[in-house]
Amino acid sequence: MKFKLLYTIFLFVGIFTNISATEVLQKKIGFYVNHSMANVYGVCNEIQIEPFDLVKKSNLFSLKSSFKINIPITKISSGDTGRDDHIHEILGHPNFSQIQIQVTSIENQGERYLVKGNLTIRGTTKPFQSDATAVDTNGNLQVDGKLITKFSDYKLENPSLLFFKAKEDIEISYSFLLK
Repeated sequence: MKFKLLYTIFLFVGIFTNISATEVLQKKIGFYVNHSMANVYGVCNEIQIEPFDLVKKSNLFSLKSSFKINIPITKISSGDTGRDDHIHEILGHPNFSQIQIQVTSIENQGERYLVKGNLTIRGTTKPFQSDATAVDTNGNLQVDGKLITKFSDYKLENPSLLFFKAKEDIEISYSFLLK
C-alpha cells in the first residue's frame, strides 16, 4: 500500500512539473562604478557555472537546488590594462583568485523573479537579493538582472582618480541565455 502511494505521488509530481538540466549557452557578468572623473564599466565572459536544475510549472521557474558561479578575477576587464590590474588588486588578487556567488533560491514575484544567495568577494561573504527577468526567446530562456552592493560591504578599497573617490555603490549586472 505504501509503495502504491509513493508511486502515485512521484507520478503526479512528474506529470505536473518539468524538471530538466539547464545548459548555459551565453553568460556575462558586468559591473559599473560611478566616478566623478570617469565611470568604469567592466565585464567577465569567462564565468564558471556549476550544473543546476530549474523547475518549470505553469510557465514559472524555480530552482531545484542551490548552485555556484565562479568569476575568475583576472578575467574581469574594463578595457584598460592598468586599471584592470588595479581592479584585480582591489579584489584581492593574487591571494584570492575568484569571486564566488552561491545562488540559493529563485522566487517568482509577478513578472519578475527574486534571486537570493551569497556573494563572496575577497574572503567576505554577504547575502544578496537581486531582481531578474526571464524571457522565453525561441525556446531558450534569457535571464537578466542586477544587484547593487558597496565597496565597504566587502572591505574593498574605494578607488580614486585625481584625489576623487568613486561612489560607494557597485552595480553588478548579469545576463545568461539558458537552454
